[in-house]
Amino acid sequence: MFYPMNHSPDLPQSSIKFSFGISSRHSSGKRLPCVVSLLLLCLVALLSTAGCSPGRKGDFGHLEKADELSRSGEYGKAIEEYRAHMNYRLALKKRPQWENPYFYLILIGDIQLGSGDVDAAEQSYIEARDKEVDPYLISDRFRGIARWYESKGDLKAAIAVLERYRPLDTMLYESMLDRLSRELTEKEDRERAARMVPPPMSSPASN
Repeated sequence: MFYPMNHSPDLPQSSIKFSFGISSRHSSGKRLPCVVSLLLLCLVALLSTAGCSPGRKGDFGHLEKADELSRSGEYGKAIEEYRAHMNYRLALKKRPQWENPYFYLILIGDIQLGSGDVDAAEQSYIEARDKEVDPYLISDRFRGIARWYESKGDLKAAIAVLERYRPLDTMLYESMLDRLSRELTEKEDRERAARMVPPPMSSPASN
């Protein structure tokens, strides 16, 4: 079994090593299909070595379809296929000991976040956390939500997310919280100073 490696949330090209042994930057809308495809290749390989034959109906059909739908931008349908595959894996009586089918909630959340549905993404990550998906993956995803808000200029919302999930990884969350808090203070100071600047005096009218 492979274990994820922690990383700094503030590195622009930071990467996370997933439980299945694959590295990828945190997903964004444009790069989402590539990230999902890499994850699927790794999952298929691991499930194959665990005794799941690709030729058996149901093993990989939903995953392959989800990948195709993600590539074509049909994110809603892709999510349905991921859920179908997750439910299929959950229904199996014999699964590899390391497998947690609720991992697919991470991929679902990535799609939702990449398509701008941040509230749905957060709920998917919360569900994954409650189903005991690897905590390093969960921690990275909640920081990803904070970065999403930051990219939209909503520093208060980003800070609120970090404060809400800070217990997941206090050190990394504190680092990002400190940076965003400083940026928010500087932004508010600039806005306050701009409001205090008196308007330019109009020139007297000539007679």
